[in-house]
Amino acid sequence: MAFGFLLYFVSGATNRKSEAYLRLQDSLKDLTSYVKVVAPNTKLGSSDELMVRLVQCEELVSTIGIMSIKRIVAGVEAAPFIKSS
Repeated sequence: MAFGFLLYFVSGATNRKSEAYLRLQDSLKDLTSYVKVVAPNTKLGSSDELMVRLVQCEELVSTIGIMSIKRIVAGVEAAPFIKSS
């Protein structure tokens, strides 16, 4: 039963990491488009919209990092099960 939970845990972390990575790619493309349109017309340093988009990207990078750590921890936890098989 513990091994099944471990597989569920790793699978969930992998799926969430992949989803966050795809969302990050979309967010970065959106940010690039936004900067290309806005940069010639305004000072980017006072743009609240730019800050919101950067924070979204930062949150996605954090999610990818946390899911990567979960997979590493799961591998360490799975070692006894693998050795006993």
